[in-house]
Amino acid sequence: MRKRLKAAVVLVGVVTMLTACSSTPSGVATAPVASGGTTADPSPAGSNLVPESETSSAGTAASSADGGDPGTGFNYPSTPATLPPTVSTQGQGRIVEGVRLSEYVIVPTLVLPDYTESKNFSTYVLKDGESTGNVLPTGVPEIATEFNMISGFSTARGTKNDSVGRSRELINAVMIFESPEDALAAAKSMNDVVGAVKDGPDTIAIPGVEGDLVATAVSGLNSGQSQLFVARGSLVIYVLTSTKGDTVEAMAQVIATVLKAQFRVSDTFVPTPLDQLSRLPVDREGMLAHTLLSPEGLVNVNKVYGIKGFKHFFANPLEDEQAIRSAGVDLVANGLTTVYRAKDAAGALLVADADWKQYPGLMGESAEYQSKADVADVRCLQAADSIRCVFTNGRYLIEAGSSADNPEPDVDAIVSAQDAILTGF
Repeated sequence: MRKRLKAAVVLVGVVTMLTACSSTPSGVATAPVASGGTTADPSPAGSNLVPESETSSAGTAASSADGGDPGTGFNYPSTPATLPPTVSTQGQGRIVEGVRLSEYVIVPTLVLPDYTESKNFSTYVLKDGESTGNVLPTGVPEIATEFNMISGFSTARGTKNDSVGRSRELINAVMIFESPEDALAAAKSMNDVVGAVKDGPDTIAIPGVEGDLVATAVSGLNSGQSQLFVARGSLVIYVLTSTKGDTVEAMAQVIATVLKAQFRVSDTFVPTPLDQLSRLPVDREGMLAHTLLSPEGLVNVNKVYGIKGFKHFFANPLEDEQAIRSAGVDLVANGLTTVYRAKDAAGALLVADADWKQYPGLMGESAEYQSKADVADVRCLQAADSIRCVFTNGRYLIEAGSSADNPEPDVDAIVSAQDAILTGF
């Protein structure tokens, strides 16, 4: 069975964790993700916003009978995809709303600088109440569904392991509900489930945060955990911190730091009215149409993110700030490849150079691969059974990769097709 390394995000220190089940390296120093650089919701049915007719040819092995390139054995479209202007169902709209929300969810690293390690199994769009079961405690998905959760986004980071293998981890998830009343009722019920109730056992007050908030907080010699849910307008924010033996007071301070930052950002988010979800756009400014699409129905794949939202998938966003800002990167399309839009060609080259410098650290033991694709200045690195490449086309930086059974011709075909799609864009 062929495996494929989808998008390769390696922008300066970005480690993409776009898929829990499949991932691909993506963007400014993003960590290798099995299949497209996205944390995947393990419930692909109906999650891919692109019609099957548009994705069926992406990444398929081709024979001479089906028009495949006889030189590579792989067949990819070389012209922009024809996409519908809007999603076709409310369910698809909920996913797009989650992608939109990602720009209003704090990346933990930005407020906790030592939390640099990506946690791909907890970073993705929460397309409905049921999907929160991959991140939130037992009993919470049923409550989210009962109180009309619309969509959400979850992000996670951790610290590097210490000398005995212990680390701190944190999840920051934001969920959208139909009304403030629903959000308030949901947060109360969720806190009841985890025991984050005032005057309850094993709880601690969250210092310096608006509202009389308490979190469960259990601390031991080698591990501890603290968590709570907070209603904020139509949103419910969930923060969990697990630790390597910090005091409950230290955990409460971590939660306070995240909540203060999260409130400032999410208070500016305006949810899409429920009756407008099925009218949300599939693409943004043609970016997705000009990106090789993935055939896998993963919630984070075949989507266009604002750069703030895509930083959730970076290896270490702090290391990428200067290059991204200097390059003027604003949009990122994540499909079979990952395409970044910079302000100009010089910006794209700046980020490509930053990506390339980080590839060795992301891939470990490796060697340069000389691509046979007729594309100028493509640079590739090969390790074991996978290859990752970075190149530019005008103002666009492209990350591509393959871990197919025969990755050399596959990645060459991907690079050639993606370059052709972008020509003239």
